[in-house]
Amino acid sequence: HIKDLLNILYGNMPLWAIRDWNHWKEYEARFIESYNNVCPVFEKVGYSEMLSHKFVSDDKFVQETVFFGGVTICVNFGGSDFMLQDKKYLLPGFGFVVFDNGNVWKEGVCSRAMVEGDQGSNKSIVFLGDSITVGGHWQAYFTNSKVINMGINGDTLRGLSKRLSTVFKIEPKKIFIMIGINNHPTIRNVMGIVKEYRFFLDKISKNLPDTEIFVQSILPVNYELFNTSIENNAIKEVNAHLAKYCSDKKVVFVDISAGFMDEKKQLDKKYTHDGLHLNSEGYKLWVNLIQDLVKK
Repeated sequence: HIKDLLNILYGNMPLWAIRDWNHWKEYEARFIESYNNVCPVFEKVGYSEMLSHKFVSDDKFVQETVFFGGVTICVNFGGSDFMLQDKKYLLPGFGFVVFDNGNVWKEGVCSRAMVEGDQGSNKSIVFLGDSITVGGHWQAYFTNSKVINMGINGDTLRGLSKRLSTVFKIEPKKIFIMIGINNHPTIRNVMGIVKEYRFFLDKISKNLPDTEIFVQSILPVNYELFNTSIENNAIKEVNAHLAKYCSDKKVVFVDISAGFMDEKKQLDKKYTHDGLHLNSEGYKLWVNLIQDLVKK
């Protein structure tokens, strides 16, 4: 955890010692989190010259490095949030942010470090999901809240369910979920996906009775940009089942799909660059659709 933050600060690659398959399975969520946090930063600046390093906070927990090419990295080794005044950015405890020429390029929190530091309980807002969630700069979007992006590239309902123990330890105030597209919805497997989703939500509700849970509808794809077997009609059915289930369970279902659709009921091209993932306009729309729920 702290090593991850150190690697991010200096643009180093992570080093893992995986003894055997059982070791991998025991720490799978930890390895994946480390990879998703550290490796993109290493790819970004690993071969660039580091121009400067400085301590930003008086206690030296918040540090900053600047790399050739306009990349600035800020890391918080402490458990308390810190406002980067010059950038007007709230850096969470055990969090990091990478700026590319002044714009947020990547941000995150080493959640295991936060759990071990016993920080964030009943204060944090957690975003759970796959690569679509990973791509959102949630802390930058909601600067007045402590936001943890716990999306993982390629994640599925089963994969997300396996790493819920970390979320339970954080005890967030709110959880926003978008997951399911990597389960490849088709008419044949609609009920299988719904069954997995129900199990997943019941698990969260049982372990986090005081946490507000928001299930966001699965977004459609655009077939002109993305060649896939995923069926938008199946996505629509899954969303309909989830909406009813959430209503029965007093979980909030947030139907954001309609705002993203074109006249063909596909993901509108103006919100995506590849027919599946969102571009900056897509994330702006997403934020607008949920901001009242995040802030209330």
